[in-house]
Amino acid sequence: MQFKGQDMPVIINVADARWKKYKIDFEKIARLSGAGDAEVSITLSNDAEIRKLNKKYRNIDAPTNVLSFETGDAELLGDIFISFDTTMREAGEKDFANHAAHLIVHGILHLRGMDHLNDKQARIMENRESEILSAMGIKNPHAKLPAFWKAVGLFALGALGALGFAPYCIFPLTIISVGMAYLFCRGYGDGFFWGAGYGLASFHWAMESVFANAELARQFWYFYPIGLTAIAIGSGLFFGLPFFMTKITNSTGGRRALYFALAWTSTLWLREWFLTGFPWNPIANIALPSPAIAGLMSVIGALGLTFIIVGCAAASAEYIRGGAKSALLFFVPLMLSFAPPRAPTEFSDFNVRIVQPAFDMNQKFDANSADDNVRKLTELSRSKSKTKIDLIIWPETAYPYTMRYNSALPATGAPLVAGAVMWDGRMYNAMVLADAMGRPTDWYWKAHLVPFGEYRPFGDWIPTPGQLTAGPGPAVMRAGDKSFAPAICYEIVFSDSLIPTGERPDFILNITNDAWFGFSSGPHQHLDMARRQAIETGLPVIRANQAGISAIIDGNGTVLQRLELNRTDVLDGRLPKGRMTVYRHIGLNGMMLLILLLCGFILMLPRLIKIVIARLDRAI
Repeated sequence: MQFKGQDMPVIINVADARWKKYKIDFEKIARLSGAGDAEVSITLSNDAEIRKLNKKYRNIDAPTNVLSFETGDAELLGDIFISFDTTMREAGEKDFANHAAHLIVHGILHLRGMDHLNDKQARIMENRESEILSAMGIKNPHAKLPAFWKAVGLFALGALGALGFAPYCIFPLTIISVGMAYLFCRGYGDGFFWGAGYGLASFHWAMESVFANAELARQFWYFYPIGLTAIAIGSGLFFGLPFFMTKITNSTGGRRALYFALAWTSTLWLREWFLTGFPWNPIANIALPSPAIAGLMSVIGALGLTFIIVGCAAASAEYIRGGAKSALLFFVPLMLSFAPPRAPTEFSDFNVRIVQPAFDMNQKFDANSADDNVRKLTELSRSKSKTKIDLIIWPETAYPYTMRYNSALPATGAPLVAGAVMWDGRMYNAMVLADAMGRPTDWYWKAHLVPFGEYRPFGDWIPTPGQLTAGPGPAVMRAGDKSFAPAICYEIVFSDSLIPTGERPDFILNITNDAWFGFSSGPHQHLDMARRQAIETGLPVIRANQAGISAIIDGNGTVLQRLELNRTDVLDGRLPKGRMTVYRHIGLNGMMLLILLLCGFILMLPRLIKIVIARLDRAI
């Protein structure tokens, strides 16, 4: 291929000495790029200088890889500025020289009037770049993995990230997956496919509920593939947001990693409110196998710990890609922050009995088995104990008959908490507190209902097994001299929403029915969500599950006692004492505000330092 302008003057200005390490013949590259007979000036610069130019001439306060300035002069074609830092970040040591050559070609083509403002222009410019670079023996930088295979790869990468959660707990895979997604996802489209894989692998167990009961399976079997597709699409739309939000910041280096962590945390915060909310598996949960790190949630909550972990993943990827030392910003708070010392677990003199009946779901929904089910629950409740039982707990909807205000539960010889369905003209998923004779003394109605399971978000458009009414919200109930915050099923996953303002209960009581999800990862992840709640609030969690995993969890998030899946038994134990945590004072919204303020301060810090230095110079 022949190029014009072989005698074109090329002026090379070395403004950063690091360029001298690489023996790149910029003059030859410029000549082969076909700039004509006009003079071209190439300045080998760095991020700091290019950022100034970018802000001055393009009103963008961020560095970029290459800038081209046309002069409009027939003899002087223009000036090209190229940044060492950004070029190294984008290419790495191995491909640095080839990438620098590509950027010079790109800059000269801009000076010759070519642009990439739309797809057609970009295609023409990319083809021309490829031709020039090919003549130099440099491979086509625009060669792309076919869209289909890229989507498959990102989907698989996202699914890999879910293995950091229970029951697998391979937490490095989640960090690697997030870090690689940060590197390879270039916007909402890429983020969508990663998020679809991540969400489907994390939440697929929810669709096991379709087959938990024979009658439901007969009516809703077709909803299984539809539900899985909806989970993938919904997850893609949601988890694609951090990648989209990061892209529009047009940032690089440590700033980009910071924006990504902030965008991810904001998305997690939004999940608390969308429909009735589904903040399942915050990335902070991968730290639960490490008590020292997980204990940070007592200070900064799952929101704050997620911010640090995602920031570390992005910063590590940023550093590995280009050596940007500013990306190490996130390692500092992780290394310097520490959880309060784990105090030894203390116990009260209050004894609880958790009843785990482990009914088969067909038996549980069979009206002919209702009397047998009540008899079994009652016998388990009355079985002998070595100590006096102060509170007996039955799981969610364990009582098989619909209750009214004047209904009574079986007498068990001790105060009883039971899950039941209540009717007062409307249907509720309820927690009933009764005295030793079975007479109800207090009620709680589930406030966070499960979309498409307990209520229809879009009317009758999507079939739903139940249509329940939501309760008024958090409450405190009292059994003897102890008070507790009730939580039915997945209400335990909501940070800062179980304890009424100003109240200080002794423990959290979570009744649930994870038999819907069989031997999937769902019950294990649900248990971890209860552990996370215990760490954040400092309160023990007593968990009664229809078929497991029932547990007694202390305020450090440690599972002290448990009943495994599908085991019929009772669990007797002493109630651990709780403690007050920093996070309970701050709260979810307060932590989100603190993260925003921290990010704002970090982003403004370089400018503040410059202002201070400038004023000191003037003072001197």
